Amino acid sequence: MKWNYRVVERKISDTESEFGIHEAYFNDAGEFQGITIRPLSPVSDSMEGLKHELEIKMMRAFEEQVIQDQE
Repeated sequence: MKWNYRVVERKISDTESEFGIHEAYFNDAGEFQGITIRPLSPVSDSMEGLKHELEIKMMRAFEEQVIQDQE
């Protein structure tokens, strides 16, 4: 199983949406399997690690297709 950060859109109403960054899970064939229940907050044991998490890992989520939450 592989994962990466992805932007997830959750519909609040017919006219409103909420966006968050979640971990998205994919099987070995690259097929989508699911997402974390809640959006993520970056955490690290150092300032440099936190910066890397935000600037490198989480920003890549904006380069991928948005996942529609099917709640």
